Amino acid sequence: MASGRLTANSVKNIFDLPFSEGLIRSLRLIPCSYLLYYFKPKEMLAIEMGEYYKGGARAQVVQKVEKQLFELYKNPDLNVKPKELEQRGGAYYSDAAAK
Repeated sequence: MASGRLTANSVKNIFDLPFSEGLIRSLRLIPCSYLLYYFKPKEMLAIEMGEYYKGGARAQVVQKVEKQLFELYKNPDLNVKPKELEQRGGAYYSDAAAK
């Protein structure tokens, strides 16, 4: 936060828009990255529309990734975490998928 800005980088489907230090200080908490949809709706809509035109809505992208993952999971010899999980997002999804 040396620059006076924090960014949302922990959630796969939330883009790297900064929260201002002033906002964080006034809220007196560290906001969840999903709050960007509330605090910066125009910016988030522009980003989401850009992503949509590049490859589809987030749900469509996740469906494609899940289809690939389910094909991989059919292999009983699979003993490594598939790279596709990095595209999936979702907190702890890879832990649940691996168990």
